Amino acid sequence: MWRLLLLLCACVKAVTPPAPEPAPRSAATDPCAADLSGDWLLEEELGWRYSARDDGGTLDVVVTRFADAGSSATMQLTRGDAGFSGVVRGLGGLPSGVTCELTFPIRVTQCSGASLTLLAAADGVIGEGCATPARPRKPAMLEHKLTRADAGGMRFSQ
Repeated sequence: MWRLLLLLCACVKAVTPPAPEPAPRSAATDPCAADLSGDWLLEEELGWRYSARDDGGTLDVVVTRFADAGSSATMQLTRGDAGFSGVVRGLGGLPSGVTCELTFPIRVTQCSGASLTLLAAADGVIGEGCATPARPRKPAMLEHKLTRADAGGMRFSQ
């Protein structure tokens, strides 16, 4: 009998309790978790207007108006453990007159209820034929502060 008990004890594996899941981000603990949907203005140049749609994981931003009306750009930022970052997509002209699609990095450095601070590459790097050069230069990064033009609060559910 004691052999059976000994055998049963030898077969029991130590049970490790599951790791606690991280607390969900909330607007109270992380201002970047707040609903950032709505209309925004570039603080240093109010002619630049942005329309944002926030689904809770991704923030899609469309430039709706700015100084060069012939240009267009979009931003897609994703919330993640490594921060709140993404890409800007737009069009750029080459000296040859060819227009190419450009993408360059962007990340959020600060959020508040009424402002959003972005760090973005000053420009995209592209060569003739709309190809990325084999050794692209590292672009300068510029900080931009957007301020709310409306009350926001329009997060869309998926």
